[in-house]
Amino acid sequence: GAGRKRAAIVVPKSNLDVLMYISESCEDMVFVEIPLADGNVFSVISAYLCDKNDIKQDLFTLETGLQSIRYKNITAVIIGMDSNSRSNTWYDSITNGRGKTMEDFLAAKSLFLLNENDGLPTFQTKRGKSNIDLTLCTYSMISKIFRWHNSDEESASDHRILSFVIDFKGSCHRQTSIKRSCRYKTKYANWEKFDQVLKEEVSKFTLNRNSNEQDLNAIDLLLSNKIKSTYDLNEVTEKITDMISFACSASIPRYKDSQHGKKSVPWWSTRLTDMRKKVRKSRRLFQRTNRNEQLREDRKNLYYSLKLEYTNCIRKAKIDSWKDYCNATNQENPWNAVYSIAAGKQKSSLLLTTLCKKDGTYTTNTEETLSVIMDKCVPKDLEEDTESHKQLKLTVEQYQSTDHDKLFDKTEIQRAISDFNELKAPGYDGFTKSIIERFNFDFPNSLCTLYNECLSRGCFPKIWKKSIIILLEKPGKKNSQDVSKYRPISLLPLAGKILEKLLISRVLYRLRSRKQLSPRQFGFTPQSGTVEELMQVKKFVENGLANKQQILMISLDVSGAFDAAYWPAILAQLAKKECPKNLFNLSRSYFSDRFATINTAAFSLTRQAEKGCPQGSCCGPGFWIIMYDSILKLDYPPGVFACAFADDFLAVISAKTEHDLQMLANRTMYLIELWSIKNKLLFNANKSQILHVTNKRNTAPINVYLMGKSIPMVNEMKLLGVWFDRKWTWKVHVRKVCERTSQLINMLSRSAKVYWGLGSDALEIIYKGAILPIMTYAAPVWCSALSRQYNVDQLRSVQRRIAIRIIKGFRTISFYSATLLAGIIPIDIKIMEMTDVYMTFKNSFDIPGLFYPQYELDIPVPADKWPHPSDTILTIEEDHGIPLYNIFTDGSKLDNQVGCALVVFQNDLNEVVHRQKFKLADWCSNNQAELLAILKALQWLQSVSRLTKKESAIINTDSEVSLAVISDIHNHNKTAEDIRLLLKRLRNESQWTINLAWVKAHRGNAGNELADQLAKEAALDTVMPTSFIKVPMSYVKRQARLTSFNKWAQEWLLTPQGKTTKMFFPSVQSRVTMRLSHSHQLTMVLTGHGKNKLYLHRFHIIESPNCLCKLQVPQSWHHILFDCPFFELPRSKLTRFVMMQGRGWPLTERQLFSDFTDQFINFINSLDLNLL
Repeated sequence: GAGRKRAAIVVPKSNLDVLMYISESCEDMVFVEIPLADGNVFSVISAYLCDKNDIKQDLFTLETGLQSIRYKNITAVIIGMDSNSRSNTWYDSITNGRGKTMEDFLAAKSLFLLNENDGLPTFQTKRGKSNIDLTLCTYSMISKIFRWHNSDEESASDHRILSFVIDFKGSCHRQTSIKRSCRYKTKYANWEKFDQVLKEEVSKFTLNRNSNEQDLNAIDLLLSNKIKSTYDLNEVTEKITDMISFACSASIPRYKDSQHGKKSVPWWSTRLTDMRKKVRKSRRLFQRTNRNEQLREDRKNLYYSLKLEYTNCIRKAKIDSWKDYCNATNQENPWNAVYSIAAGKQKSSLLLTTLCKKDGTYTTNTEETLSVIMDKCVPKDLEEDTESHKQLKLTVEQYQSTDHDKLFDKTEIQRAISDFNELKAPGYDGFTKSIIERFNFDFPNSLCTLYNECLSRGCFPKIWKKSIIILLEKPGKKNSQDVSKYRPISLLPLAGKILEKLLISRVLYRLRSRKQLSPRQFGFTPQSGTVEELMQVKKFVENGLANKQQILMISLDVSGAFDAAYWPAILAQLAKKECPKNLFNLSRSYFSDRFATINTAAFSLTRQAEKGCPQGSCCGPGFWIIMYDSILKLDYPPGVFACAFADDFLAVISAKTEHDLQMLANRTMYLIELWSIKNKLLFNANKSQILHVTNKRNTAPINVYLMGKSIPMVNEMKLLGVWFDRKWTWKVHVRKVCERTSQLINMLSRSAKVYWGLGSDALEIIYKGAILPIMTYAAPVWCSALSRQYNVDQLRSVQRRIAIRIIKGFRTISFYSATLLAGIIPIDIKIMEMTDVYMTFKNSFDIPGLFYPQYELDIPVPADKWPHPSDTILTIEEDHGIPLYNIFTDGSKLDNQVGCALVVFQNDLNEVVHRQKFKLADWCSNNQAELLAILKALQWLQSVSRLTKKESAIINTDSEVSLAVISDIHNHNKTAEDIRLLLKRLRNESQWTINLAWVKAHRGNAGNELADQLAKEAALDTVMPTSFIKVPMSYVKRQARLTSFNKWAQEWLLTPQGKTTKMFFPSVQSRVTMRLSHSHQLTMVLTGHGKNKLYLHRFHIIESPNCLCKLQVPQSWHHILFDCPFFELPRSKLTRFVMMQGRGWPLTERQLFSDFTDQFINFINSLDLNLL
């Protein structure tokens, strides 16, 4: 419900399943089902019957819930209730009207009272006591509940703690037969023991006996040969998994199942413990005083006064603890619980609820709920195959190709392993990245052989296709009863995910290198994203509007999406695109014999998958875009633009009239409908949307149908995080962004007070890392909204609020002063800066001061030009030996002039045989110079290699960044790719041994010093021709930032606001070059907005603005700092320090702040403002 919650059920033990009945539950009543491992099931109800409500109405709600529970065939029910009714039946001193009604209800519904007469009330205040808290149960639960107890434990509530024990003959503690996945604490692993145990197990497997063989390489080769000779790969994979598991069990501790016991709280203290004892003693003394009424009354008053003090101390301790936690939040940990709570990202345990089934009825128990979830996560292929489906399957069966992709190599496998995160949840086997890495370290040949046998035989081992499904609740779906509220994440064995990664990288490389994937798929596509798709949509729409046409944007929702992907359709697409046979066969094996399991405390459901790409797999996204590629290549009519981001499909239609729009739209939907039938996908017309964009005021209705249902028309549409409106004004998007950002700022404000809470440094990081990305998301798409001042005003208003929080100032501070002191660029200027950078990157816009497009940007190599995944050769080696050539390279940037050089030594460092210098354009970076020098060294070696073969060389550089760029296969810098290509050619074709090495700069190395000298000479040489002119993105961003600062500086100079702040910071430059530690007192001085009388008088809070000192002048901050006698002592210290530096007194505010920053800030913070 939406009202105040007054009933709750907490289940702290994770070994119990809980199913919440959504339909029956409300603010004052909660209904849950708890199934046990042995098949017993009981329901628990928590109810609050408000004394201001009609008890008959509340009991009717309870009766409805009880009837629903009976319909579910559950007879065991426990009810905990605050009934607000009194009766002698439950040992109260009186019986009132509500009590009589409750007695009749209990008798009519055969509910049994568990309360016992122990002489203690369940509810007690200073005004009286009563027994209004009831524990009830049905007949079948009477024999299972023991030791009902009214605790005398002191609590901050007026209600006592009622406890009892439920015993289904020990079923709550019985071990289940459900096999759980394990997790290893690799942080505490004994790797030496792991190696020893694993070596012994492998020896037994390969030699059928224990071996004294100590050489791991020999055992590795034995295992590799065993894998090759074994007929059944599934069998050998299971055996290797068992051996690794045995070694893990012997050397790595496991995580235990989480059993939440008693947890301490950070705010509890020994003082509270002593107070609790004192309150408990006082209560007992009061309760035992029966003969002397006056004494009893005195002790009663003492008890309640002590209890009130105890309650207030608890509340204060909680608040103080929270303040301390917020105060400890700094730039080192800004993303802790404070931010998570404010952003609504705190983790919560999964709560299963009753769900609506396809027939409109609701699930009745936990097992049925899990079955409905499984139907959605692992759907069955129940549709009868048509001729088109049979043709797809026939295409897959008959696919033949003589083309085979090359085998995996050890370096490629190692790269794939290193891409995974150690902290990611493992599959059912519990193997994490470090475990697989260790196995690969011990047995690299065996792991490589295993993966290559999988590729050669077209066999994806069954053991790697078993997934554990973890359910995540989607944000905002807590009270929903639709099964789509849960997002299934498949936990798969890491060894299988590595093979998936190797497979899909090969498949996608093949398709992209041949340009066989549609450029209108922007999801899971390198160098593409949401902004790129939105920009394409924007361009199409605005071209149509410019030609006086109307636009129809149709967003389609795919039911099930990834979980419903039709396997034959994916494989048929691979066959159509002539996928290499071994990759095709491995993909085909991947889509067979897949099993998924959902585990809870009492249930385990396993189902064989018949369709779908597992969410959480490495192959899933790639296979999805391969299947979805065909919908983007349909023969759409002219005037239709179709694009997709993963499974989000959008059709944009342009036409002159509404009639033409409707005709084109329905023709397009007909094509999509035929495609969906062929691919066994279902589009949900009810969740799809249409937005009609036009400049016309009056338009005729447009009816578009999909799957026989009309697609609803909307006035505003959210697409990939951006809101579109009918008039194409972006007004809705700006409003939504401001609302979302304001909500986050409001939540942060609760923990960012003036004198305590989040520090300025932490807030600044949160602003840059969370708030600014929200406000500027997809800025190039909607930046035209800034042409309207009301949009700029909305954005600036939100930015001003967070800026005031950062500087810890008063809310009356102007936007210009707040942003300047916070050091953040005005949001509209920042949006235009980001737009300029993006448009420059896309070669479609010129930044003032740079001659575009005359010079080429140094942008990454396009994805279709990337090298084969197996060409990820190791470029840095430590065992150099004695090379023929020892080459030193270096780059240098001096006075914004850039150069690089190389020096070649032969026979160690005795003879310089070649030296070369190169000049780079002034805008180039030092990293570009370092990479260019390495590339030129390789080009020289290439010229030498034509004359001689099988030699060796070392290229030395003092740039660790350059070596990291070359080693990172995910970095596709053009120069780095050229370096990798030359290295490969020299090593493979010329059979040269070439290594890259790092040397420390300026440590007396003759080669490095000479290369450095030559690089500096090249940089300062004004005559040498320029060898490299590509513009780095760092320079583009720097130019854009400079333009933004100039705009900001101009605004600051022209604005009439912030006069006091201008006295300290006359320019933007004077502020951004200073590191400022914000405090509330300092901000009051720098802005003039504070507790001085002139400020308070200005806002009509006090009558007179004059200071109370003898000078009787307006109490401005200038008066307080320089003249007021009240602050003569702290001022004298500052005066003496200034004069000791040879300066006169007084100085201006700007002189004090710029020349004596620390002393002036200390003086301000030392002022006792209570004197004001």
